[in-house]
Amino acid sequence: IDPTTNQPNDNLYLQPRDAVMSPPPPYQQVPEVTHLYNQPEVTRLLNQPDVTMNTPNSSHYAESSIFLPSLEAQTIQGVSGNNIYAVPWSTPPTGKRNRKNKHTTASAASTLQADFQDEMMSLMSLHGDKPPEFPREKLEVVEQLGEGQFGEVQLCKAHNSLRKLVSAPFQFSGELDEPVLVAVKVLRADATSNAKEDFLKEVRVMSQMQDPNIVHLIAVCTNDEPYAMITEYMENGDLNQYLRSCADKMNSDPSSKENSLFSSNEVLINMCVQIASGMRYLSSHKFVHRDLATRNCLVDSNHSIRIADFGMSRNMYQSDYYRIQGRAVLPIRWMSWECVLMGKFSSASDAWAFGVTLWEIFSFCKLQPHNSLTDQQVIENMHHVFKRTGEEVHLQRPKRCPATLFNLIRQCWKRQPEDRPTFEQLHGYLLEKKATPKPTVRPPPPTTRPPIPTPRA
Repeated sequence: IDPTTNQPNDNLYLQPRDAVMSPPPPYQQVPEVTHLYNQPEVTRLLNQPDVTMNTPNSSHYAESSIFLPSLEAQTIQGVSGNNIYAVPWSTPPTGKRNRKNKHTTASAASTLQADFQDEMMSLMSLHGDKPPEFPREKLEVVEQLGEGQFGEVQLCKAHNSLRKLVSAPFQFSGELDEPVLVAVKVLRADATSNAKEDFLKEVRVMSQMQDPNIVHLIAVCTNDEPYAMITEYMENGDLNQYLRSCADKMNSDPSSKENSLFSSNEVLINMCVQIASGMRYLSSHKFVHRDLATRNCLVDSNHSIRIADFGMSRNMYQSDYYRIQGRAVLPIRWMSWECVLMGKFSSASDAWAFGVTLWEIFSFCKLQPHNSLTDQQVIENMHHVFKRTGEEVHLQRPKRCPATLFNLIRQCWKRQPEDRPTFEQLHGYLLEKKATPKPTVRPPPPTTRPPIPTPRA
């Protein structure tokens, strides 16, 4: 009951110690830590109730995800298999797709294609123009970055004509006649109608995001299947790989340019500022990322950062995600306790993940968060946080991280979501930290030489 109106309020957050702990619905049951099967790291299963969304006709665009029980937000799952954002509800457009006969025949294929185009235009009309089309034949696949159940992410070389579709401040580097590297999310041709609908929603979500620190949707390929969306890709790849590579070079060659670049924390703090700026933009528009980490931040040659969403689809990061029974895949080492135990996602839980992301940055991504704990112990640790046992453990300050900045990071890990700083506050503090003048290094005093003795006559 909302105390101000004395009316039921499904969105009112109650502290666990104050809440009436009635049994939650099946998709919201609190996971219990039980026996782990003896399986490889990536595929270990937690023997517990299924916490995935199992409502009738639910959309499984990729792998099932924990349901976000909110009247104000819906979950969009990305092509690559992860939930990219929980986004505000909007009135669905009136389309032709909700017909009773859902059996697709060869004769109906062209009709469904036309309906897809109609709905694309209808969806785009809600939030601006449809992204421009780009000819599929002008994309050359360089390598596959990752894949999910209903799609994959490819690194592609695009014809230089793609440069004309990009406006300031989203400009490609290099000469105008050079091809450009892009990340292309491709929906498989055999994807279900629900998957295609979620593809449209993801296009709509991405097209709304116009911020220098959010990965930019450049164009789409929807005239024929398989459908695809073309996004930015940065020269230095993702931030996790980049920082680990820099750390290796600094250790192996003391005279490397990386040692000079990171001789102070200026570049690292600037990265933190940019991520906070992008997350401030998302939170101000009521978007919840749900998978913020260095693996989901891209870096260009000037150390500009773009927040992206396809880290989970990459094989090299599979151990960062914990697979539980019901096929939900969670980055538990970056998640707040209320996400892991109660399935509650918010900007406050994004702030928790932001604190872990900053810990990664100042650790140069050398280790996983809580690397000394197993996945089961990480979940047990969340229970300690939830129950206030005093036995919970937190990440320790990296050597490169200033104590004052680590105090801010610790604020992101406060137990109560409402006690964590907002991204507006985080961005403001980091800007001040960035603007703080460096201590001037005074030159050593001049060496006083003894007077030259006068030669005797």
